[in-house]
Amino acid sequence: FLFISIYRGALSALKVCACEYLYVCAAVL
Repeated sequence: FLFISIYRGALSALKVCACEYLYVCAAVL
């Protein structure tokens, strides 16, 4: 259970990073 929660937490953090990265790219373009 702990492993799953850590995995999901990392996945959501990855999504946030990707969204921020895309947002920055869109702002530059």
